[in-house]
Amino acid sequence: MHHKKIYIKLSAVLMLLFCLSFSFQQLNIWEYQKRGNYYEGTKSKKLSENDQIELLSMRVDYQESMIPFPDRLALKFYIEQPQSKVHITVREIYDRRHYVMDRVEKSDWQKGWHGNTFMWETSILSSIGLTSPYEQLGVVARLRNPYPDIKEEVAPVCLYFSRPPDKINRYVFVFKTSQDARIGWQVYQEDNSKLVHELPYTRLSAGVPFVFRWDCSKNPAGHYRLVGTGYYKYGNDPFSCHVDFYHQPYVTR
Repeated sequence: MHHKKIYIKLSAVLMLLFCLSFSFQQLNIWEYQKRGNYYEGTKSKKLSENDQIELLSMRVDYQESMIPFPDRLALKFYIEQPQSKVHITVREIYDRRHYVMDRVEKSDWQKGWHGNTFMWETSILSSIGLTSPYEQLGVVARLRNPYPDIKEEVAPVCLYFSRPPDKINRYVFVFKTSQDARIGWQVYQEDNSKLVHELPYTRLSAGVPFVFRWDCSKNPAGHYRLVGTGYYKYGNDPFSCHVDFYHQPYVTR
Protein backbone atom coordinates (compact mmCIF):
# COMPACT_ATOMS: atom_id res chain seq x y z
CA MET A 1 0.00 0.00 0.00
CA HIS A 2 2.83 2.36 0.91
CA HIS A 3 4.56 1.78 -2.42
CA LYS A 4 1.27 2.32 -4.24
CA LYS A 5 0.82 5.78 -2.63
CA ILE A 6 4.36 6.75 -3.58
CA TYR A 7 3.68 5.63 -7.15
CA ILE A 8 0.49 7.69 -7.33
CA LYS A 9 2.24 10.80 -5.98
CA LEU A 10 5.17 10.31 -8.34
CA SER A 11 2.78 9.93 -11.28
CA ALA A 12 0.98 13.14 -10.30
CA VAL A 13 4.28 15.06 -10.08
CA LEU A 14 5.40 13.74 -13.46
CA MET A 15 2.06 14.68 -15.00
CA LEU A 16 2.33 18.20 -13.56
CA LEU A 17 5.87 18.58 -14.91
CA PHE A 18 4.70 17.37 -18.31
CA CYS A 19 1.84 19.90 -18.35
CA LEU A 20 4.18 22.73 -17.32
CA SER A 21 6.69 21.71 -19.98
CA PHE A 22 3.93 21.65 -22.62
CA SER A 23 2.71 25.08 -21.52
CA PHE A 24 6.19 26.56 -21.75
CA GLN A 25 6.64 25.01 -25.19
CA GLN A 26 3.37 26.58 -26.33
CA LEU A 27 4.44 29.96 -24.98
CA ASN A 28 7.73 29.60 -26.82
CA ILE A 29 5.91 28.76 -30.07
CA TRP A 30 3.72 31.88 -29.72
CA GLU A 31 6.67 34.12 -28.81
CA TYR A 32 7.63 36.82 -31.33
CA GLN A 33 10.47 35.41 -33.43
CA LYS A 34 11.83 34.98 -36.94
CA ARG A 35 9.74 32.60 -39.04
CA GLY A 36 11.33 32.21 -42.46
CA ASN A 37 11.33 35.60 -44.18
CA TYR A 38 9.27 37.47 -41.56
CA TYR A 39 8.85 37.88 -37.81
CA GLU A 40 5.65 36.94 -36.00
CA GLY A 41 4.27 36.17 -32.57
CA THR A 42 3.20 37.62 -29.28
CA LYS A 43 5.38 40.07 -27.44
CA SER A 44 5.81 39.96 -23.67
CA LYS A 45 4.76 43.58 -23.26
CA LYS A 46 2.03 45.76 -24.66
CA LEU A 47 2.97 47.13 -28.06
CA SER A 48 4.43 50.62 -27.86
CA GLU A 49 2.09 53.51 -28.49
CA ASN A 50 2.61 56.79 -30.27
CA ASP A 51 2.52 59.84 -28.01
CA GLN A 52 -0.08 61.48 -30.23
CA ILE A 53 -2.21 59.82 -32.89
CA GLU A 54 -1.31 56.52 -34.51
CA LEU A 55 -2.41 54.83 -37.72
CA LEU A 56 -3.20 51.20 -36.87
CA SER A 57 -4.58 50.13 -40.23
CA MET A 58 -5.12 51.30 -43.81
CA ARG A 59 -6.60 48.66 -46.05
CA VAL A 60 -9.17 48.01 -48.74
CA ASP A 61 -12.63 47.47 -47.24
CA TYR A 62 -13.06 43.97 -48.66
CA GLN A 63 -13.98 40.72 -46.94
CA GLU A 64 -14.02 37.05 -47.77
CA SER A 65 -15.76 34.44 -45.64
CA MET A 66 -13.16 32.85 -43.36
CA ILE A 67 -15.22 29.94 -42.08
CA PRO A 68 -13.40 27.62 -41.82
CA PHE A 69 -10.33 29.68 -40.99
CA PRO A 70 -7.78 29.36 -43.82
CA ASP A 71 -4.26 27.99 -43.44
CA ARG A 72 -2.79 31.17 -44.94
CA LEU A 73 -3.57 34.86 -45.30
CA ALA A 74 -2.36 37.11 -48.10
CA LEU A 75 -1.60 40.81 -48.53
CA LYS A 76 -1.54 42.61 -51.87
CA PHE A 77 -0.83 46.26 -52.64
CA TYR A 78 -0.06 48.71 -55.44
CA ILE A 79 3.02 50.95 -55.64
CA GLU A 80 3.98 53.43 -58.34
CA GLN A 81 7.67 52.58 -58.53
CA PRO A 82 9.81 49.53 -57.65
CA GLN A 83 11.01 49.65 -54.04
CA SER A 84 13.57 47.71 -52.06
CA LYS A 85 11.71 48.28 -48.80
CA VAL A 86 8.03 48.19 -47.90
CA HIS A 87 7.44 48.12 -44.16
CA ILE A 88 4.52 45.75 -43.56
CA THR A 89 2.98 45.55 -40.10
CA VAL A 90 0.05 43.37 -39.04
CA ARG A 91 -1.05 43.78 -35.42
CA GLU A 92 -4.09 43.59 -33.22
CA ILE A 93 -6.41 46.57 -33.33
CA TYR A 94 -7.25 45.96 -29.67
CA ASP A 95 -3.90 45.00 -28.19
CA ARG A 96 -4.92 42.10 -25.93
CA ARG A 97 -2.53 39.31 -26.93
CA HIS A 98 0.26 41.64 -28.14
CA TYR A 99 0.34 39.90 -31.54
CA VAL A 100 2.42 41.34 -34.38
CA MET A 101 3.71 40.22 -37.78
CA ASP A 102 6.33 42.46 -39.39
CA ARG A 103 9.92 42.76 -40.68
CA VAL A 104 9.08 41.07 -43.98
CA GLU A 105 12.36 40.32 -45.76
CA LYS A 106 11.83 41.12 -49.42
CA SER A 107 13.80 43.57 -51.56
CA ASP A 108 12.14 43.40 -54.98
CA TRP A 109 8.73 45.00 -54.65
CA GLN A 110 7.48 45.82 -58.15
CA LYS A 111 5.69 48.71 -59.83
CA GLY A 112 1.94 48.13 -59.98
CA TRP A 113 0.12 45.18 -58.42
CA HIS A 114 2.15 42.32 -59.91
CA GLY A 115 4.70 40.86 -57.54
CA ASN A 116 3.45 42.76 -54.52
CA THR A 117 1.85 39.86 -52.70
CA PHE A 118 2.90 38.38 -49.38
CA MET A 119 1.47 35.28 -47.70
CA TRP A 120 1.96 33.90 -44.21
CA GLU A 121 0.69 30.91 -42.29
CA THR A 122 -2.14 31.36 -39.79
CA SER A 123 -1.16 28.70 -37.24
CA ILE A 124 -0.13 31.31 -34.65
CA LEU A 125 -3.24 33.43 -35.26
CA SER A 126 -5.45 30.37 -34.93
CA SER A 127 -3.79 29.10 -31.74
CA ILE A 128 -4.27 32.44 -29.91
CA GLY A 129 -7.86 32.96 -31.07
CA LEU A 130 -7.36 35.66 -33.71
CA THR A 131 -9.61 34.08 -36.32
CA SER A 132 -11.59 37.19 -37.35
CA PRO A 133 -8.82 39.13 -39.11
CA TYR A 134 -11.05 41.82 -40.61
CA GLU A 135 -12.28 42.80 -37.16
CA GLN A 136 -9.21 41.96 -35.06
CA LEU A 137 -6.18 42.88 -37.18
CA GLY A 138 -4.79 46.16 -38.41
CA VAL A 139 -2.63 46.19 -41.55
CA VAL A 140 -0.26 48.92 -42.72
CA ALA A 141 2.25 48.93 -45.60
CA ARG A 142 4.49 51.94 -44.96
CA LEU A 143 6.60 53.23 -47.84
CA ARG A 144 8.83 55.70 -46.04
CA ASN A 145 9.15 55.08 -42.33
CA PRO A 146 8.87 51.67 -40.63
CA TYR A 147 7.34 53.24 -37.52
CA PRO A 148 4.11 55.15 -36.89
CA ASP A 149 4.30 58.86 -37.60
CA ILE A 150 1.94 61.82 -37.84
CA LYS A 151 3.01 62.08 -41.51
CA GLU A 152 2.48 58.74 -43.20
CA GLU A 153 2.99 57.47 -46.73
CA VAL A 154 1.37 54.08 -47.28
CA ALA A 155 0.21 51.61 -49.91
CA PRO A 156 -3.42 50.55 -49.35
CA VAL A 157 -3.50 46.82 -48.62
CA CYS A 158 -5.91 44.11 -49.77
CA LEU A 159 -6.22 41.44 -47.06
CA TYR A 160 -7.58 38.13 -48.36
CA PHE A 161 -6.82 34.42 -48.60
CA SER A 162 -8.13 33.12 -51.94
CA ARG A 163 -8.92 36.02 -54.29
CA PRO A 164 -8.43 39.79 -53.99
CA PRO A 165 -11.19 42.15 -55.16
CA ASP A 166 -11.44 43.17 -58.81
CA LYS A 167 -12.17 46.78 -57.92
CA ILE A 168 -11.59 48.93 -54.85
CA ASN A 169 -14.75 50.73 -53.73
CA ARG A 170 -13.92 51.72 -50.19
CA TYR A 171 -11.00 52.11 -47.80
CA VAL A 172 -10.98 51.63 -44.05
CA PHE A 173 -8.59 53.54 -41.79
CA VAL A 174 -8.14 52.80 -38.08
CA PHE A 175 -6.52 55.32 -35.72
CA LYS A 176 -5.87 55.52 -32.01
CA THR A 177 -4.97 58.49 -29.82
CA SER A 178 -3.09 58.52 -26.53
CA GLN A 179 -5.53 61.06 -25.03
CA ASP A 180 -9.21 61.94 -25.33
CA ALA A 181 -9.58 64.19 -28.36
CA ARG A 182 -11.85 65.70 -30.99
CA ILE A 183 -10.81 65.43 -34.62
CA GLY A 184 -12.17 66.18 -38.07
CA TRP A 185 -11.22 64.41 -41.29
CA GLN A 186 -10.82 65.52 -44.90
CA VAL A 187 -9.75 63.59 -48.00
CA TYR A 188 -8.04 65.60 -50.74
CA GLN A 189 -7.17 64.67 -54.29
CA GLU A 190 -3.60 65.89 -54.34
CA ASP A 191 -3.31 66.54 -58.07
CA ASN A 192 -5.50 69.61 -57.68
CA SER A 193 -5.97 69.81 -53.88
CA LYS A 194 -9.66 69.13 -54.39
CA LEU A 195 -11.64 68.22 -51.27
CA VAL A 196 -13.46 64.98 -52.09
CA HIS A 197 -14.75 63.89 -48.68
CA GLU A 198 -15.19 65.35 -45.21
CA LEU A 199 -16.19 64.03 -41.81
CA PRO A 200 -17.13 66.54 -39.08
CA TYR A 201 -15.41 66.62 -35.72
CA THR A 202 -15.85 63.40 -33.77
CA ARG A 203 -14.79 62.35 -30.29
CA LEU A 204 -11.95 59.90 -29.81
CA SER A 205 -11.42 58.21 -26.46
CA ALA A 206 -7.86 57.57 -25.32
CA GLY A 207 -6.61 54.15 -26.42
CA VAL A 208 -9.87 53.23 -28.19
CA PRO A 209 -9.51 52.55 -31.93
CA PHE A 210 -11.51 54.82 -34.24
CA VAL A 211 -12.62 53.56 -37.68
CA PHE A 212 -12.92 55.91 -40.65
CA ARG A 213 -14.27 54.65 -43.99
CA TRP A 214 -14.06 56.44 -47.31
CA ASP A 215 -16.20 55.49 -50.31
CA CYS A 216 -13.84 55.88 -53.28
CA SER A 217 -16.01 54.07 -55.84
CA LYS A 218 -16.38 57.17 -58.03
CA ASN A 219 -12.90 58.57 -57.60
CA PRO A 220 -10.26 58.23 -60.35
CA ALA A 221 -6.78 56.84 -59.88
CA GLY A 222 -4.32 59.29 -58.40
CA HIS A 223 -2.63 60.68 -55.32
CA TYR A 224 -4.80 61.33 -52.27
CA ARG A 225 -4.24 62.60 -48.77
CA LEU A 226 -6.31 61.97 -45.66
CA VAL A 227 -5.90 64.85 -43.22
CA GLY A 228 -6.93 64.83 -39.58
CA THR A 229 -6.94 68.01 -37.50
CA GLY A 230 -8.11 68.32 -33.93
CA TYR A 231 -7.29 69.07 -30.33
CA TYR A 232 -6.88 67.14 -27.11
CA LYS A 233 -9.64 67.35 -24.53
CA TYR A 234 -7.35 68.32 -21.66
CA GLY A 235 -5.40 71.47 -22.38
CA ASN A 236 -6.93 71.98 -25.85
CA ASP A 237 -3.54 71.32 -27.43
CA PRO A 238 -3.95 71.16 -31.23
CA PHE A 239 -2.59 68.32 -33.34
CA SER A 240 -2.76 67.13 -36.92
CA CYS A 241 -1.81 64.12 -39.02
CA HIS A 242 -1.99 63.05 -42.63
CA VAL A 243 -1.78 59.85 -44.67
CA ASP A 244 -0.59 59.99 -48.29
CA PHE A 245 -1.53 57.13 -50.61
CA TYR A 246 -2.06 56.28 -54.26
CA HIS A 247 -5.52 55.10 -55.23
CA GLN A 248 -5.52 52.55 -58.05
CA PRO A 249 -9.09 51.24 -58.19
CA TYR A 250 -8.60 48.26 -60.49
CA VAL A 251 -6.75 45.30 -59.04
CA THR A 252 -4.78 43.15 -61.48
CA ARG A 253 -3.44 39.73 -60.63
